[in-house]
Amino acid sequence: MINFSRRGFVLCALGILSSLGINPVFAASHGIAKNNPKQNKPSGPTAALNAKGKPIKVGSIPIGESIDAHYQLDSSKAATPVVVHRIGVKTFAAFSAICTHNGCTIAAMAKTFNCPCHGSVYDSASGKVVIGPALLPLKRVKVAITKGLLTFVI
Repeated sequence: MINFSRRGFVLCALGILSSLGINPVFAASHGIAKNNPKQNKPSGPTAALNAKGKPIKVGSIPIGESIDAHYQLDSSKAATPVVVHRIGVKTFAAFSAICTHNGCTIAAMAKTFNCPCHGSVYDSASGKVVIGPALLPLKRVKVAITKGLLTFVI
């Protein structure tokens, strides 16, 4: 049996975690190594905001049109960009506005979402790639209508 001092044990454990590609300081500081029940709970409806930071009224988007939007879960973090397309009277499609090719922020056009960096084009109703170089569709964001305003369910 090997007798480790407390310091020796900790150094050995850190070495093993590092050799597995796990940074124990990063894991602990980001809640990966601890049980945090808040991380597992969805936050519920979050206001969809326009470019000016104002809530988006359902009637402000004509059927068949698209807009750039965002949401912010925490004021200390950057806003998350989203693109929204109005399909019907009460039907919307929303997607992450981050291009799946290289991570650039895409822009909403009427029928497509376009990436200004490398020219990828996505269908605004489905998020599927229409023109590459992107290969993967945009990540869908659940959208709801709450008291006449668009909300994202995160």
